[in-house]
Amino acid sequence: SPTKVVYESEMKVDAFGIVMLPELGFHDCLRINEQVKNVAYVKIPGVIDDWQEAATYFTRNYYWLCKDMGIVAQMTSVMDTTPIADDFTVATAFWRQFENNHGKSTDSAQPVEGLEISVDPNGNRILLNWKKAENTVEYLVQYSDNLTADGWRDLKKTAGNFVLDDISSKKNRFYRIVSLE
Repeated sequence: SPTKVVYESEMKVDAFGIVMLPELGFHDCLRINEQVKNVAYVKIPGVIDDWQEAATYFTRNYYWLCKDMGIVAQMTSVMDTTPIADDFTVATAFWRQFENNHGKSTDSAQPVEGLEISVDPNGNRILLNWKKAENTVEYLVQYSDNLTADGWRDLKKTAGNFVLDDISSKKNRFYRIVSLE
């Protein structure tokens, strides 16, 4: 039977302090306190024609955030049918950052990485997708039939990390993605 889960989250910054990370030293951090509510709904065709609430579960997450590092630690409570107290005593998961794999942040938009190009089975559309770049609000997707400096044409601006290009001919086409701030 069809099922859907509605995820609701309420969060607040409830602490500021220092976090000690082995091999990485100590860092200023914010603690985010998040209460999560998951409500499962079901439909049973011919019996229940509208969405009916089947179950509600709560969890609480704590995230510790550091500048230039992102989330450096996270703790998650057990799941329960009632809201979880701020001072829960049993956790199902605790995660911490072992090495600084995020690097330093920059102020400018960074180039995209991981560009993948796929052609649909009929050969008349191309899907371009890429990894989102740091400090990038929007992307300008351009194409060219040749690689001359003035040969680039705008295809689309997008806030997402993919573009679908309807190609009308079998010409070779080059693409580039420009990160915009």
